[in-house]
Amino acid sequence: MEKFLTDLVDQCHRDLMAEDPDDPFGGYAYLRGRGVTEEQIKLFQIGIGPREVWTPKELRDTVDGKMFNRQFRGTMDGQIVFPVWNATGKLRGIETRLWEETATRKYTQYWRAAWKEDAVFLGMPGALESIWETGTVYIVEGMFDFFPVQRVFPNTLCTLTAKVMYSQYRFLQRYCRHVVFMFDMDEKGRTTTDEALERYNVGGRDGFLAHRLTYPAKDPGELYEKWGISRFERYLNRQSDGFNLYL
Repeated sequence: MEKFLTDLVDQCHRDLMAEDPDDPFGGYAYLRGRGVTEEQIKLFQIGIGPREVWTPKELRDTVDGKMFNRQFRGTMDGQIVFPVWNATGKLRGIETRLWEETATRKYTQYWRAAWKEDAVFLGMPGALESIWETGTVYIVEGMFDFFPVQRVFPNTLCTLTAKVMYSQYRFLQRYCRHVVFMFDMDEKGRTTTDEALERYNVGGRDGFLAHRLTYPAKDPGELYEKWGISRFERYLNRQSDGFNLYL
């Protein structure tokens, strides 16, 4: 299944890069309109899904194969494909998003059964070098929060949900001295951050120092759309400097 998924991600990325960037109705234009740069498209191997996609016959009766076919039902047409890796560079799953308005669901997640074995974030493994250098990570909730924040802080990871899984916590505990939470400012995001500040705010070898970076919007993506990258970057840097992360 790993080879099938890797080949699929490679093909989806090639198809996106082959699009006409001036086509206003294409996936490439949609991503650029959401603040995703060409460099990020290449770094994170973002792609567009094929019209027809089924797992090979030898995989269809496996746990992973059944789940894949059930999630996508034979097509990924009109969907942006975001690969999700673990810290060692193994592809653990994908999240897709329909880029056109539709009455059907916008997001689809597919995870291989093995994803529970280790930490999985959107942004791996591209953020690892910066995390190792700084001992700090910025955590966001949604994928379109991730891309503008990653342009400011390369040591950014996205949980793809408003919580931190135990495997993700173990990764943060092992590699980070500081974790800056930038979850959504709605009730769920604030509650999760409150719990994280209380539970994880432990210095020394057994934990990390947790921080909350607030902003005047529903989420970082909305703030970026309101302000643009220059003002957005200045604001995040100013707020982050107050944490004294690198002392």
